[in-house]
Amino acid sequence: MTLSAKLRIAILVAALVGLPYLSPGAILANARDGSDPESFGQPNLLKVYVDNGSIQSYRGRLGQWIAPGGEALSAIARRYGVSVDEIREVNGGNLSGPLVFAPMSLEMYDRLVSEGRGRREVEIDRRKFLWPVEEPHYTSRYGNRRGGMHTGLDMGCAPNTVVVAAADGVVVDSGWYGALGQAIAIQHDNDLVTWYGHNNRLLARVGERVKRGQAIALSGSTGRSTGPHVHFEVRFLGVAMNPEDFLQFGFTQPALVLREESPLDNEVEGAADAGGAASESRLGN
Repeated sequence: MTLSAKLRIAILVAALVGLPYLSPGAILANARDGSDPESFGQPNLLKVYVDNGSIQSYRGRLGQWIAPGGEALSAIARRYGVSVDEIREVNGGNLSGPLVFAPMSLEMYDRLVSEGRGRREVEIDRRKFLWPVEEPHYTSRYGNRRGGMHTGLDMGCAPNTVVVAAADGVVVDSGWYGALGQAIAIQHDNDLVTWYGHNNRLLARVGERVKRGQAIALSGSTGRSTGPHVHFEVRFLGVAMNPEDFLQFGFTQPALVLREESPLDNEVEGAADAGGAASESRLGN
């Protein structure tokens, strides 16, 4: 059964049995992984590590996006404990842009985690979207605004805050989009597309597959903007939906904040020191 058919059935059943009204966006949010109406609201948890200002992921490697600023590639490689070839490989040989992704060694990763700079660890319903910034502050919500329609959710944040993918998907647009400034769009399952606008830098290119929680941009105030923030949209077949119907509730509650642990701790210490599969797997997260 197609998603659109499930949507029509769910709305009809709710009307017939007198259930509280759910917006089409809320129904789509529950159905986006192809779940049946009977499974709405059932736990379906997924553990996600959310990229931050210290540790980012790109093409299966952990590292950092940096502005080389004329620094030699060999010097960057020494600083991050990797080879020049590793840097070239993860960047697809494209080292001419303003930013380069520098993969990091296990030792550097361990030091950052030990300093409390590890990524946030989140258990999220896989049918929900992750918040695109770690500590979002609403500055404007979806709906009517000054006589017009505001089609997204604005989240104020400092310039160059890491913006992450709300869910797995493929980048379908990445560039300058008028009022949205530097913006990026990701195609997800079931014809859902998320947009992230007003960024300073875009980190993912069109055609790349990204993972939930992966850094895709650095926030800013480009385009028509009154201050630094991320404009987040969810669209279904080109129609803007209320993002709050799709986002994981409670993600910003301090009680839920956990950080990843060092791969050199306890039972994996021997494997990491030996350069075994556990080390490679962790750095390839």
